[in-house]
Amino acid sequence: KSGSAPGIFVASEFFAKEPQRRASEAMRRDHNQYISLFKKSPEDRSEEEVRQVGDIIVDAPWFAQNFAHLRCDGTTVVEQARDLARSIILVTYEPLGSELPLLCCKGEPVESFNVIVNGSVAMTDDPLVMDDVARSRAQVLHGGQWFGSEALVPPDPHATGVVNASSSNVRSTGVRLSLLRLLRGDHMRLLEVQKTRQHQLYADLLSSLPMLKHYSCRGRTELATAFSHASFDDSEVIVDNAAVSKSFYVLMQGSVKVRKKITVAS
Repeated sequence: KSGSAPGIFVASEFFAKEPQRRASEAMRRDHNQYISLFKKSPEDRSEEEVRQVGDIIVDAPWFAQNFAHLRCDGTTVVEQARDLARSIILVTYEPLGSELPLLCCKGEPVESFNVIVNGSVAMTDDPLVMDDVARSRAQVLHGGQWFGSEALVPPDPHATGVVNASSSNVRSTGVRLSLLRLLRGDHMRLLEVQKTRQHQLYADLLSSLPMLKHYSCRGRTELATAFSHASFDDSEVIVDNAAVSKSFYVLMQGSVKVRKKITVAS
């Protein structure tokens, strides 16, 4: 189940005790390094600092869990991490007496993905139990854990671009809270950068096909934008014999076996 704005990501396999314990331990170990490197605004980070931040991101559990499946062809793991290093900001919430900052409300659009660096947040479907976290049914997330994965999902174009809405409430637990935050708009921009790399990779691959040698460089680049990635399991049938062909495939990795059934008239 998912939700929140900035957003919540709730899934039993991700919130199992062992993975979350490892994520929290990793954040405690790297806490000072996170603060020192992320406190600068993205535009003020040097290329060396971007590299250092990217190295931290690559090894972070939240990166593997939430971004690996979003990586496009033509972008390496390191490039994806450095793209994020140029966009992620550090946000801090100071406690204001008994007033606990409400980070998102149920039903609101999810506008950012957040990783807890320091402090904790409580989340629940019922806003009435937020006042007493100790006795409530609220789930508490600590350093190294994250919420807001819905912000990483592009809006459905068939739903007039509506952003995923929160299914839960998220509130600070009353201590100083530091978050790494990736705004949805910045994430969508990074996906476009990856798509550009992917299209260039596809265009270079198409240039090696004899059947497309008459295409101009511009023509191959435009054609590349129509291609998308597809993967298949071992022994999976891609095209049935005698079936109407609906797609054109260019092999990037692996191999295929072509078999044709021939009927001989008696």
